Amino acid sequence: MVDLRREEVRFVGFRIRVARSPRTGRTFPLVRPSCEALQHLRTVIKGLTGRDRAPLPDAGVRGQSRGSGVGRLLSLPQLQS
Repeated sequence: MVDLRREEVRFVGFRIRVARSPRTGRTFPLVRPSCEALQHLRTVIKGLTGRDRAPLPDAGVRGQSRGSGVGRLLSLPQLQS
């Protein structure tokens, strides 16, 4: 048996302990992901959103500065009624 008021428990990738609210003074169960779980999550997100996964802009898109803003969208035939 573990006294959560004095110790922190690691369970299924989470750290669990009893904390005291600085505002109200009441105690509550504080559940946080473990450091290892956070690092694994960061690694997965970095692999999904890394710089090597960003699409490169097309050469044609870079040169189109005229007629590519809101004015062009408002002058489309399907939007005019």
